[in-house]
Amino acid sequence: MGLRVANPNGLALNLVGMSYSIELEGFKLVTGVSNDIPSIAAYGEGLVNVEASVSLIDGMRLINGLLSKPQSELNYKIGAKLDTGLPFIGKIPVTDTGVINLAR
Repeated sequence: MGLRVANPNGLALNLVGMSYSIELEGFKLVTGVSNDIPSIAAYGEGLVNVEASVSLIDGMRLINGLLSKPQSELNYKIGAKLDTGLPFIGKIPVTDTGVINLAR
């Protein structure tokens, strides 16, 4: 899976690794890691390829919940930990949450 990473800082972003997860309605559906991350230039963007694993059990639980109680919106959460490899900075957590409107 490809993730586009933006670097809004004045220094290049050199990461040694990253992990991420994607949740829908509190169910962790997708997780992944990568240790092959290109340097992201200052004020630039880069494409990071990551391995993705899908949780069949959580996927089935989500579908079961949606079938028993249909919804017009789904809450999502995307989380990542960017590992700088630097002792005093360590891993930088990044989180985004929101709502997917299914009625559209």
